[in-house]
Amino acid sequence: MNHVLPAGTITIAGKEVSRLGLGTMRLTGPGTWRHPLDRDTALSVLRQAVHTHGITHSDTADAYGPHTVEHMMHEALYPYPEHVLIATKVGLLRPAPGQWVPHGNPRSRAQGVRWRCPLPRPRPGSPRPREAPGEGRQRRERSRPRPLRAVT
Repeated sequence: MNHVLPAGTITIAGKEVSRLGLGTMRLTGPGTWRHPLDRDTALSVLRQAVHTHGITHSDTADAYGPHTVEHMMHEALYPYPEHVLIATKVGLLRPAPGQWVPHGNPRSRAQGVRWRCPLPRPRPGSPRPREAPGEGRQRRERSRPRPLRAVT
């Protein structure tokens, strides 16, 4: 990294990141629901936080939108810089704007993590691995890195 990290650093999941992070809940529409009114500005905020201001960790959740912010983060930042850590949360359902319903049983949380941290789409004609990492056979070599990694 070429610049000083804002507010110093902390270590999260073994990775040194900026103490000042980016919370992304307000990058959605009213009621933390669906897309922001100005999507281009929201994407610009994500890019500038990382590339201009040196923010190296962001916090998001599948409930923001729902799913809106995670998709925007992918659009704005992929391929993810090696020095960036993206933390995501699971365990809440969003039936309507402003409504948050706890849904934290262990099976749904595990499914949420696997869905939030997917393997990249295979290239046309390439076989897709049948199992996620750590769930059986060793993974095949991939031509691109995984988009996100679950930290437990």
